[in-house]
Amino acid sequence: MDDFEFGKMLQHVAGGLPHESVQPALRLLVKNLLATDTSKYRFEGSVYTVDGKTAKVDNAIDAAILFMGGLIHRIDPELTHQLESMRPELQTALEYAQDDRRRLSFFNGTGRPINSRTPDPKAESDHSVA
Repeated sequence: MDDFEFGKMLQHVAGGLPHESVQPALRLLVKNLLATDTSKYRFEGSVYTVDGKTAKVDNAIDAAILFMGGLIHRIDPELTHQLESMRPELQTALEYAQDDRRRLSFFNGTGRPINSRTPDPKAESDHSVA
């Protein structure tokens, strides 16, 4: 998924650029992701919060949006609200993906945790597996 790779790049450069310069690229990325055929990719994502809550998504598009949820919320809160209304199944996940709430993000393409066990949401460090 080239869009996903572009999203990862946006996450890396967004901290050093004004939000106004990142926002158009972020909106285009989300538009492209939403237009992707979800049956092409098998992927899941989970987010665990600092207060022990969990949200999961079960398709590649929602997982990619969840992966970038903190960036979307930080750069374009209006886009976050649009996504929540367009895709109600993402509402809780996007809320939990905010940088100040997220403790751990977990993504895989097999339908099983990468290390064959569910991650401990009380883990001391934040991890992202792509």
